[in-house]
Amino acid sequence: MKAWLASVLLLLITAPLCAQGRVPLPRRELPVPLPRAKAVKVPSKQQPSLWRSADSQTLFEAASKQRPILLLFRDDAETGFADDAEMRELAAESALFVLIVKGAVERKTESNRIVPPECKFLSANPADAYNIGEGECVVICDWFGNEFYRMRPDVKHDKLKLMIGKVPELVQSQEEKLQKKLRKGQECLRVGDFSGCLKSISRVYGAGVWGYEATLAAERLYSKLKFTVRKQVRQLRDAADVATLERLLSTFEKTEQADYIRAAIDRARQIERSPECEEEF
Repeated sequence: MKAWLASVLLLLITAPLCAQGRVPLPRRELPVPLPRAKAVKVPSKQQPSLWRSADSQTLFEAASKQRPILLLFRDDAETGFADDAEMRELAAESALFVLIVKGAVERKTESNRIVPPECKFLSANPADAYNIGEGECVVICDWFGNEFYRMRPDVKHDKLKLMIGKVPELVQSQEEKLQKKLRKGQECLRVGDFSGCLKSISRVYGAGVWGYEATLAAERLYSKLKFTVRKQVRQLRDAADVATLERLLSTFEKTEQADYIRAAIDRARQIERSPECEEEF
């Protein structure tokens, strides 16, 4: 009690003097901060997963590095396919490993139209796109997701490594074959052989490979063919040349040009019956 009273009296005496600046207030000692504990990195007992997802990021990495892709199709995500050191080394150095859990397969209706191949790897249902049946399946692809080998998952490491190593050579061979077909189509278009040009483009598309330079060039050639054909169709329509238009229709029956040519034929017949009619098509 006495100590408390002494403190109060001292405060009452010194407060006015402090206000006049004659007696300094005692400094308040700040607490000394305690040293922080260093973060200790706890090593994980689990090795990082080597499996990638079937997405555009994985495809971009594979294409930019020209690394083959190994697809493992399973009914669930649990797999011991690449648990050994040799397989992990193969995944780290030679190919990108992608695990795909199969879903309900809905088979698409085949179209008889001439269309460029699609990227199976990026499809909504890869199991459907690659036509995977029951059970597990391993598919070895190039860096665009085009299939070259298919096998059971119990394949030996040495055989798997050998097949993956052959992919670059197979890609080059396939590209050369497609380029040869493409050059033939380009020459056909140059001389006005629409049928021959279309057949060459169909053969390039028919290989079913996506991402190759020849495939992309075939799409550009097809666009040029469509432009040239439509120009000729308009000329034949205005000349009421129904017979030539019908021959063109037989050539392009399985393309999106067919409806355009049919409309031109109908218009040409009208012009043939009424030459004075020159309404725009």
